Amino acid sequence: MNTFDFFESDKDLEARILGGIIGLGGVAFKDFDLRSDDFSHPEFQQIFEKCEMLFEKQGQFDVFSLSWLIPSEFRQMLFYAFELGGMHGRLVSGWVGFLYQRSSERLLQSIALELQSGGDVSDRMNKAKEQFERVTRSQFVLPDLRFDMQIALNDVLNPKRIMKTCYSKLDDVIVGLRGGRLYVVGARPGVGKTLVGMQVAWEMSKSRGVVFGSWEMSKSELLKRVFAHELNIEMNRIEADNISQTDKQKIQDLIIQADEKMFIADDPRMTIDAFRRFILNSKKTHDIDVVFVDYLQLIPVDRSFDSVRNKVDFVTQELKRIAREFDVAVVALAQLNRGAEEDKAPQAKDFKESGQIEQEADVVVLLHRKESQYDKDTNFEREAKGLQKIKNLMVFDIAKNRHGAVGGFVMSVLGQYSR
Repeated sequence: MNTFDFFESDKDLEARILGGIIGLGGVAFKDFDLRSDDFSHPEFQQIFEKCEMLFEKQGQFDVFSLSWLIPSEFRQMLFYAFELGGMHGRLVSGWVGFLYQRSSERLLQSIALELQSGGDVSDRMNKAKEQFERVTRSQFVLPDLRFDMQIALNDVLNPKRIMKTCYSKLDDVIVGLRGGRLYVVGARPGVGKTLVGMQVAWEMSKSRGVVFGSWEMSKSELLKRVFAHELNIEMNRIEADNISQTDKQKIQDLIIQADEKMFIADDPRMTIDAFRRFILNSKKTHDIDVVFVDYLQLIPVDRSFDSVRNKVDFVTQELKRIAREFDVAVVALAQLNRGAEEDKAPQAKDFKESGQIEQEADVVVLLHRKESQYDKDTNFEREAKGLQKIKNLMVFDIAKNRHGAVGGFVMSVLGQYSR
């Protein structure tokens, strides 16, 4: 017997699934991994889009709220779907695989047409690739609690998942980096967040795959900082092309010996979706463990938002999804409002153009230098004893740590050597 014989037609299948989803009222809505174009009938497509709209706004929906949003000529189809499937929401997870199959058949036809169409070959291949990823999705399966608990235990027992940075004091507080988590490093302009981010990225790339997305500096500017950090060459001499033959030979030797696993993307026009594809392509050939972003508020998007704040909130949520989807640690550098330059130490709420950054982040580290305060602080002066200049001292304030302790420490950060 054909597995589709239970349903009278594709229309019957789509109506039962849509009705069941409406009956659930938003429960497991995202888990079904459906889009409006999975439905072949325009009426069902529009009804599903209204479900998405209501879910995004209020996290739930019902047949009555939907009836007010759709055109009057579609209401009969809405009630038809609800009558067939509204009381059978628990069966949707079993039915949805049939809809995947029907949708995949249409997508394969679309891919064939896309590849035969005119235009740039690369564009056609990218579009076809995106569609094919949709075809190969898996059927929704209810999770097994015992299996999930075993995975959680394995995470506890597996020390390899803990990735050390080059800052032992930071590792003492946050216990290193872990895949699936979003780490945000915030600072006001000029404090040195790129310097810190690049140093950690470079040191980690000596043993792990690292992606570094830069929207502020070019690859050349970033790698000049590596030369300064690795070879003890002052940045101002590198920028002024005032380095000795000995230093030039050191740089050449570093290039020859370089075995770091770092992949830098520096196109300032690169959207968050394009960056996701860059990470995906990097993971196909290398084990990528950590992704760095410099800096969060600069990342463009493919869609329009009614405010910069909403756009930054969206990017933050996407970075958290990337961390979980690829099981990588995402370290996002972010700018603090200039108000954080006042005498008061910066706080997590000071992130520029966003309230979502603090909420989404697993760990928030705030960097700052407050020389005027340090000059008056005798405790700090004792800690700074022996350092040449107090301005080289940077405060690392772990303002949020979802999985452990908060705290802070002071380190010497030499900007002239990018370390």
